[in-house]
Amino acid sequence: RQYASGALEAGTLSPEPMVRRVAALSLGRIGDLRGTALLVPMLQDQDSTIHPTVAFALGLLRDTAAVTPLSDRLSSMPPPTLETAREIVTALARIGGPAAADLLTRVLTGTANLSIAQYPEVLVRQAAIESWRLGPLSPTRQLIALAQTDDDELRWRVIFALGQLRAPAAGAALLAALQDRHPLVRLYAANALTASYATAAGLDAGSVIQLLIRGTRDENTSVRINSLRSLGTYGRPAVADQIVSQLADPVANIPVEAASAVAQSGGAVAVAQLSRVVREGKGTFAFQQEALLGLARISPDSFRALSGAWTSSARWPERATAAEGWGWVAPGPDVSHPDFFADPDGRVAAAALQGWVQAVQGPDPALLVAARRLLAHQDVG
Repeated sequence: RQYASGALEAGTLSPEPMVRRVAALSLGRIGDLRGTALLVPMLQDQDSTIHPTVAFALGLLRDTAAVTPLSDRLSSMPPPTLETAREIVTALARIGGPAAADLLTRVLTGTANLSIAQYPEVLVRQAAIESWRLGPLSPTRQLIALAQTDDDELRWRVIFALGQLRAPAAGAALLAALQDRHPLVRLYAANALTASYATAAGLDAGSVIQLLIRGTRDENTSVRINSLRSLGTYGRPAVADQIVSQLADPVANIPVEAASAVAQSGGAVAVAQLSRVVREGKGTFAFQQEALLGLARISPDSFRALSGAWTSSARWPERATAAEGWGWVAPGPDVSHPDFFADPDGRVAAAALQGWVQAVQGPDPALLVAARRLLAHQDVG
């Protein structure tokens, strides 16, 4: 983790390719910009198998001084290997800046001067999935145009990038992607279409919600999960009415996400269904836990009525769940529950503090007093 210049420089000049490769990786991971001067010459190393590692390391350093040599390597002879070219595209996206953004845009549009002629579609796909790293300089307009491509592999990468960027202009493209034939396209579109994004993009929330509800019944598990996660952000009781059936989904992770989305949606149906889940005690621990914590957020009375067995449990994960829930309902020392900060298992105390932190907005004097006292707790958590 220290920039030992002598050892590192010797490593880059070693006659052994493996040593040079490890030296390059070390320079990137240490993160000292002095490493750029040692790495750039290695882009011309006699062993081409080292070049991808060198490009990866330069991407880790994020030194804009490396943009020109990386770009030149894409157009120089002999041409880089396909693996090297892909790593260079990723490195440029990580480094960022106008010059890097310009080159990635030209790769996307097929106008870059590249010496590598083999499999050009591979570099376009790589530029698409990495372009979000450029932030405000990302080629959003070009990505939106590519969202209509017939290339499934390119299309899901484009939708992923647009989802990461949360660009308002991409709203229509992401909405259309929810109905795409490719499951990865639908997955990343569902993940992006949260309530805050729908507002920013000027989308009709009702239309988005209906498409997401359809997504909760998708044949693909990941699409169902991401649809549920986004639906929860809308906080509409009417949504809970339409997704409670997912509490009985046979795929273990989906009832957990459904319980979270139902709780976020709120309303009488949500309270009734989550209470039923806790009373019946069926399903995985994570499912039961999510239901109980959901009640703590939307129905303190129901939580009080159903959390007794968890509060006094001999198992620390159940006590920790109760502690987190009480952090919402009655935080800190309270006659309703034991002093979780004095629990013999530090993980329970940490959960109690976590619940309290999540439940309040802005400075809370009692929370600050408790937190300062817990700075001396023997458990690192």
